[in-house]
Amino acid sequence: GYIGDIALTDEDYRYYTQESENLQDERQSSQLKGDTGVVTEAPTREDEEELHSRVRRAVTSRRERKWPNGVIPYLIDANFTGSQRAIFKQAMRHWENYTCLTFLERNPVVHPNYIVFTYEPCGCCSFVGMKGDGPQSVSIGKNCDKFGVVVHELGHAIGFWHEHTRPDRDEHVSIIRQNIQGGQEYNFEKLDRSEVNSLNESYDYQSIMHYARNTFSRGLWLDTVVPLQHTEEGAVPDIGQRKHLSPGDVVQANKLYSCPACGRTFIESNGNFTYPLQRDAVNIADECIWRISVTPGETIRLTISSLDMVGSKNCWYDYIVVRDGHWEFSPVLGQFCGGNAPAPIVSTRNRLWVKMKKSTHPFSLGFSAKYEAICGGNITRRERGVIQSPNYPDYYSSNKECIWVITIRNRNRRGYQVGLRFNSFDILLQAGTREEAIIGLSKLRADRKIDECADNDGGCEHACINTVGSYRCECNPGFTLMRDGLGCEKACGGLKTSLQGNISTPQYPNMYPRDKNCIWKISAPSSYHISLQFRDFQLEGTELCKYDFVEIRGGFSPDADRIGNRLCVAIFQKRLHLHPTRYTSNLSLTVQSPRKASLLLSLQVRSSWKQELEKKPHWLIKAPS
Repeated sequence: GYIGDIALTDEDYRYYTQESENLQDERQSSQLKGDTGVVTEAPTREDEEELHSRVRRAVTSRRERKWPNGVIPYLIDANFTGSQRAIFKQAMRHWENYTCLTFLERNPVVHPNYIVFTYEPCGCCSFVGMKGDGPQSVSIGKNCDKFGVVVHELGHAIGFWHEHTRPDRDEHVSIIRQNIQGGQEYNFEKLDRSEVNSLNESYDYQSIMHYARNTFSRGLWLDTVVPLQHTEEGAVPDIGQRKHLSPGDVVQANKLYSCPACGRTFIESNGNFTYPLQRDAVNIADECIWRISVTPGETIRLTISSLDMVGSKNCWYDYIVVRDGHWEFSPVLGQFCGGNAPAPIVSTRNRLWVKMKKSTHPFSLGFSAKYEAICGGNITRRERGVIQSPNYPDYYSSNKECIWVITIRNRNRRGYQVGLRFNSFDILLQAGTREEAIIGLSKLRADRKIDECADNDGGCEHACINTVGSYRCECNPGFTLMRDGLGCEKACGGLKTSLQGNISTPQYPNMYPRDKNCIWKISAPSSYHISLQFRDFQLEGTELCKYDFVEIRGGFSPDADRIGNRLCVAIFQKRLHLHPTRYTSNLSLTVQSPRKASLLLSLQVRSSWKQELEKKPHWLIKAPS
């Protein structure tokens, strides 16, 4: 279910809707008593809080909803454009720059839980915190692909609810309920005081998680949320900004994930950092962590220019440790102490993790270091990868020359060719620059006519079709191409004439692909009827079955009478027997997942049919209402 732009788990949705309905019933009951002349006392603040406390919607105080070690794996749906993908990455870098959170492209081997940028029926929405049961959507629908909106939705995924739903919100804002659109009142309910932890931070009008004054308003100029406090100049504070994280957002995120007070994350192409080298420094931390993240495809050169830390065997006392990756479990590139600065350190990929540990020893003064991103280089380890211009998706700096040498070394694939596909191409247009780049690429393709199908059929399961500058995979009759563009699966649907059997959705019991329209036609001899039983049924849908659905008709024609309503997750029960049809022994079952359907909320449908001899020539139709 969805609450505004927040997606809920099934358990949370059932609990919330039940308690919200109870709350509305008690309010209406109180109003009715007042209308009939019964003397009723106005509800006290304690009464209101007790009513609100029944709606258990909080997430941020639950440890299991926090992403372990602040690492949030992600995938981006292939349907988004290059410019949209750039916005998503800018939003993730914005969170990284001010917190200790890390967004990584998902590795299936080590990341069972991850977010997916996709498009759900809700438009703009996200779960709050980590669901913990696999992929979860961050839906970026129409008109949602704006930097501030994506930062806001990522805030939900990190673990934040809306600021105006804090338990103490009535001290800071007033909710004008008569101006709220009908059916949207639940978006303005307060959170449960016993489960929400605001981490002792004051109410933040500037939070990117705060509603605007007219959110869900009946009219553009009608306020639904009005600040009660004024600024020092006497003005009413602005609310609902979608430009950047506020200082309060940064503090709360760092508290939520226990980020170290000393250190920070660097996302620029170059920079420097120091630990106090002055002997008279006071109130200095004994542990600091710096995270350096540059554009994928770049490496990092770290130079420790000054080092003055007490030496010890194996540097176990005071030390600086540099790891080749994003966290404390990444491979160690070096651990240093003493007074001699080491040689420059170069990462193998685009992230470095640096930790300084200091004791109370009076002779350890600290260090200073600088780093720079190195674009280009030799790429030999991976068969697939991403190359991006420096500082992508932001502007690249001037006076850069980046050369990548890609070498594939695979004993099982001799003569392996390397293909490049540009997902985004936007360079500064100078005298002939863009044209020369395109001409150069075209000349490269013309000079080297590569047959990508020559080696292992290009990885295609059935047939590889070579095209100009590329290739494609095709499947044999009776099969369809899978989402990876390589594998083939049995085509869904078909004619069934045996007396009994089983049918299931493509890739069952795994997630079914989108943009499918599967039609099974089941035919029985005369005087037989068909019994259809669903053994497993999980699909993404709405109460109106607007998107994914199962439909049963009493015949093979698209205009045949439909038996009952369309079936989807909101109205379907686990087991169901159908005895169609109106004076016919034919049945068609359609499973449809349109292009707009989610990749994450999987459809798993398995059913069986059985044809039984009917003693009577006609029978009564029984179908779900």
